[in-house]
Amino acid sequence: MRKTAVLALLLFLVVVSSVYAISGRIGNGKMFLKAEVGDDEPASIEKYILVRNVNDVSIKIQLVSDGNIKDFITIPEPEFVLAPGEDRKANFLINVDQPGLYEGRINVYFSPFEEKGPGVVLSSQISLDVSGEGERI
Repeated sequence: MRKTAVLALLLFLVVVSSVYAISGRIGNGKMFLKAEVGDDEPASIEKYILVRNVNDVSIKIQLVSDGNIKDFITIPEPEFVLAPGEDRKANFLINVDQPGLYEGRINVYFSPFEEKGPGVVLSSQISLDVSGEGERI
């Protein structure tokens, strides 16, 4: 009986230790931005999201914009790899030429680099209030 319990415990530990999940952290989870457009001059804003790999393995990062701001956002490096414990600023640029209120997000996908398996998605929500002359959208 005792051998069976020990064997069951060892089997449980092997199974649990072989299962892991990818996790991630980002800074700037919410951004409230203001800009002003001028005559024939669009508003231009440069920002970044701090992306952190808190895993023991390298992970692949993908950034994808979403919402009604996605047509105005440029992400110079939408994919990169982070080593264990590494941080990186994921830069993006917003260029908008019409006054209005815009909302959306940049989704940050964390996935295993060398293995297949589930990942996780974190989002940075962006609210943009653009003032200036012209019709507000």
